[in-house]
Amino acid sequence: MANITPSKRKTYEEESDASCEVVAVQPVGIMDHVSLVDAEFLKNIKGDIGGSARIDASEVKELLSSVDEFSSKAGGSASNTARGLADGFDVRCSIVGAVGDDEWGAMFLKSMKRSGVETRDIRKLPGSTGRCVCLVGSDAQRTMRPNMVGAARLAASDLKESDFKGAKWAIFNGYAFYGDNLLEEGAKLAVQAGCKVALHLASFEVVRTFHKKFLEVLSSGLVSAVFANEDETVEMARHSDPKYAFEGTEEPTVQLGIDLMAASCELVVCTVGERGCIVKKAGEEQFEAPAEPRVKVMDTTGAGDLFSSGFIYGLLRDYPLRRCAEIGNYTGAAVVQACLLPARPCLSFPSFIFGS
Repeated sequence: MANITPSKRKTYEEESDASCEVVAVQPVGIMDHVSLVDAEFLKNIKGDIGGSARIDASEVKELLSSVDEFSSKAGGSASNTARGLADGFDVRCSIVGAVGDDEWGAMFLKSMKRSGVETRDIRKLPGSTGRCVCLVGSDAQRTMRPNMVGAARLAASDLKESDFKGAKWAIFNGYAFYGDNLLEEGAKLAVQAGCKVALHLASFEVVRTFHKKFLEVLSSGLVSAVFANEDETVEMARHSDPKYAFEGTEEPTVQLGIDLMAASCELVVCTVGERGCIVKKAGEEQFEAPAEPRVKVMDTTGAGDLFSSGFIYGLLRDYPLRRCAEIGNYTGAAVVQACLLPARPCLSFPSFIFGS
């Protein structure tokens, strides 16, 4: 399937009466600044390499002044997944969230609109727009340093059931836990509107910080599907049993984390890097789907988000789960092969992934 260009897609103003199939909740609009760096550079930054540690505006400026080159594009996990669905699969998507009244907010809105995502439910509020420095090492792994200080943010009270009306899936991300009761209230409203909820765990640091809230929202029965990588899944397992909290004890396994989450929701999908993904659905046998082997990995930024785009596309079209996993693996592979500095991720997928 060729990449869908804006000239081939009707604008949402022309189709204002049609419902979106997917609603993505992005509480804080984020602009990503992506740069290639070497191992020595990464050794000198604070926080865990490969993770996501929050910094302030001065540290953003310092990091960006230290790299050779960087590109800026709309980011955020839910936003990326919506963009992948809209731009890569022509799925009608909307985004609910907030941006600041600055130039970065204007760029975020323009980027999402260009990808075909409906932005009418984005609030433009006084303040700044979130920013994130994405440092991509020579091993293609990304280290994120977001700044949300003073950023315009969607509040739980801003959400309403009509935001989700007519949609089949609502996408939430663990970063939403930074907003008081936002994820919990949003998931409740989505389910009331007849929508299924997909939850991305976000990062192992977010799981570490909000593991109790994750377990609470999963046990509520509001979440239909969880998307996570192996680090996030292990971190969930680590906090499920006190014995793993002590230094020197055995490490929890990915399987333990999958089983823990599967006990509370219908579907758990765990990406395991170059090995592909593990899928467990209630009442069915767990299986693994191998990754596409012919991939040259250049940048893993957004790989999990775009994997979710492909998997959710399969769910929307009622494909068997193995087919959903196959498409997810292909879309994840498509984005990691993208050139580091494009205006947006490469979302041009080979036509054979759309076969029945």
